[in-house]
Amino acid sequence: SKPSNEDSDTVKLIASADAVSHFLSPFFSIYFWENPDKEIKDIISGNLRKAEKDWNKILLPKAREMCRKEYDNLKQELVFIE
Repeated sequence: SKPSNEDSDTVKLIASADAVSHFLSPFFSIYFWENPDKEIKDIISGNLRKAEKDWNKILLPKAREMCRKEYDNLKQELVFIE
């Protein structure tokens, strides 16, 4: 059966909430501390990939607007370090 609009909205909400939680928490910073054996360049490139993936999961316009500054700052910081 075809998913209802309500199902689609629920999926958008859950996917967006998961991704937003990464931008509005110390998620990316904690990854540095949790992986002391990894090369810094590998951590940075992994965080950049994760940030892009999370950004693409934010499907709600208001959620994107809420995270835009954090996303842009994170990308700028990580690219600068890289």
